[in-house]
Amino acid sequence: MAIIKRTIKIAAKPEDIFDLISKVEDFPQYSSLIAYVKKFRPNKYSGKLT
Repeated sequence: MAIIKRTIKIAAKPEDIFDLISKVEDFPQYSSLIAYVKKFRPNKYSGKLT
């Protein structure tokens, strides 16, 4: 399994960031590297990188 590490500074409240990143299905809207993400069980997702 690949591990990607990256550090950035975000000028936002932690609660706002958590709300954003907890919506895994929306990741393709924020990253051109992600083609799609689909939920197939509670807390289980499948996706494709571009």
